[in-house]
Amino acid sequence: MRVFPFLFFIFSLSYGFSQTFSNTGGSIPDNGVFKEFTLTVNGISQPLDTNFGLAKICFSLNHQNVGDIQMQLVSPSGKVTFLFDGIGYDGDNFNYTCLGGQNNPIIFNEGAPFNGTFRPMQSLGHQNKGQAANGIWKLRIRDKRQPTSGQLNNWSIQFSNQPARIYPFSSSNLPVIMLDTRSQIIPDEPKINASIKFISQPNGLRNQLADSAQFAWIPIGLEQRGSSSSSFPKKSYGFEFRNPLGEDTSLPVLGMPAESDWVLSASYSDKTLMRNSFTYDLARKMGRYASRRKYVELIINDEYQGVYVVFEKIKRDSKRVNISKLKPTDISGPNLSGGYIIKIDKETGNDTDFFESIFPPENASNGQKIRYFYDYPSSGDLVPVQKAYIKAYMDSFETAVHASNFSTPLGYRKFAEVSSFIDFFILNEWSKNVDGYRLSTFLTKPKITQNGGKLQIGPVWDFDIAWRNADYCQAENVPGWQYQIEDICPGGYWQPPTWWKIFRTDPGFNSELKCRWLQVINEIMPPLSRVAWVDSVRTQILEAQKRNFEYWPILGQYVWPNPQPIHPNYLTETIGFQNWLNQRANWITANLGGICTSSNLDIQNVNRLQLYPNPAKEEIGISESMGELEPTLSIRNIFGQSFSISLKPNRNYDLTSLKPGQYWIISKNGMATRFLKI
Repeated sequence: MRVFPFLFFIFSLSYGFSQTFSNTGGSIPDNGVFKEFTLTVNGISQPLDTNFGLAKICFSLNHQNVGDIQMQLVSPSGKVTFLFDGIGYDGDNFNYTCLGGQNNPIIFNEGAPFNGTFRPMQSLGHQNKGQAANGIWKLRIRDKRQPTSGQLNNWSIQFSNQPARIYPFSSSNLPVIMLDTRSQIIPDEPKINASIKFISQPNGLRNQLADSAQFAWIPIGLEQRGSSSSSFPKKSYGFEFRNPLGEDTSLPVLGMPAESDWVLSASYSDKTLMRNSFTYDLARKMGRYASRRKYVELIINDEYQGVYVVFEKIKRDSKRVNISKLKPTDISGPNLSGGYIIKIDKETGNDTDFFESIFPPENASNGQKIRYFYDYPSSGDLVPVQKAYIKAYMDSFETAVHASNFSTPLGYRKFAEVSSFIDFFILNEWSKNVDGYRLSTFLTKPKITQNGGKLQIGPVWDFDIAWRNADYCQAENVPGWQYQIEDICPGGYWQPPTWWKIFRTDPGFNSELKCRWLQVINEIMPPLSRVAWVDSVRTQILEAQKRNFEYWPILGQYVWPNPQPIHPNYLTETIGFQNWLNQRANWITANLGGICTSSNLDIQNVNRLQLYPNPAKEEIGISESMGELEPTLSIRNIFGQSFSISLKPNRNYDLTSLKPGQYWIISKNGMATRFLKI
């Protein structure tokens, strides 16, 4: 009897015809290098397609920490399918595991030991596009970490007339982005050479895949993005446009200003698909730069990937972070003073060079430090005198924060643009961003010729687990202050700087904060505007989100770090987000403290609109010098609720119908506001 290196058999069942090919395995070293296991297929005369093709791959594998295992399948023609990475936490073994079609549960959402049939991270349907089945198939396995090795016991692949299929997608009301990686797996770093295409018809016409030939492929460099989110099956990506010589080049994207670097955000754990977009839109309404954005649907190597958001990458540019370009020759005088971008974050990718704060965090029992990474210019582009300058400036700022005269004009205000810190505080506290202040926190230092060159904080970034989307450190609870996270989760590795608690002991900071907060929730984003924003975006992506959650069926399921209760559908997800916006705003208003006085308000607005007396009891007089013909005024409470009192300037009004409290008098065009206490 002749022995073959694989087992080949054909069988018929009531549901169809299939052929399975099997082989044994071997040891898996823990050296971080892919090991290939081969299996030979022959006797299949027809090309693989949607009528007969690859249906599943099955294997048994012993390993004490399956989260360390990464696996890929490679066809005889070299086409690679990414099967999984970082699954099962620290559980053990794949007892008998199969990876099949779209209708199976996603393996990422399951726990070890694995036993059953699951959907891989990338569809096996990629292999069913006309290629030949015969030849050598390879199973690539990599153990990413020491010290535990593993053993592949056996594996098989099955072809049938019920093959795995790619999710059907033909058109969208949103722009469609196509990526071609040339059969390469997209790594974390470095960027691979790839191509991108934007299908975006003018005048609101529907974007059809059938019309893709109208739009050109553009060369790009492409990589994965994300830290905690990098293990999700739906990946985020960064791309940069490149010219034919492989150099960065700037191009506009879907109506956004031209630049070379962009982000494709997956929003996997944020099932509203809205949290980052809302934060950045709100920041821009507050007058701060934050990334512009466009919703799209994404195709990678002809496979649908779901709804993504294209964001501008935070970068020095006249249309982004508008600070001066710092050249290596800028080593003295005003030129040395800016511009710099640094950030408080994890050490990931190229972010490995930093300087440490001279003031340790509140609880440094495990040697925790506050580290400032060089973002712009990059560490390699900064000369020593520039590194020394930005460190010395931060040292001076932090020393002033901790000085006895910190609240005076000679304290931290000498070094910091306080209004930017107030806006940053508002955005992180309203969202109760569990990563706030301690991760993804950017600071910019303009040149001294730019409004005095004081330190600014921002732009805001990475709010996908904010706005009640985290189940740890009480982030899901309406009450509580995020800047006091060390009181809630003491001793954590990632800690915020100590400035924020000190700022909150400054009556001047608190007074300015109170006025700005009331302006934000009453004028810039009042309750009706919050509802309208969510309703508008939900309507925009209503069609596309259905496809997104068919492809990624996670509605009603826990995805780290979703808090309880888990919403059953998309509508309740977005309603929950709306409710949080109001509940959290109301709690902050009731607990913020501080006194908003006229000296803290915008002096131009104050001069245009006068109230007397203020505070008032039963009657208020209103006068204005805006040059308008009796502009319409409204009165609102601190929760943004309007009252049916018709106000005109240069008259007196009876206030006895209003309860004692705090109110705003606001002109119809928003150009004049005044705080009123009754």
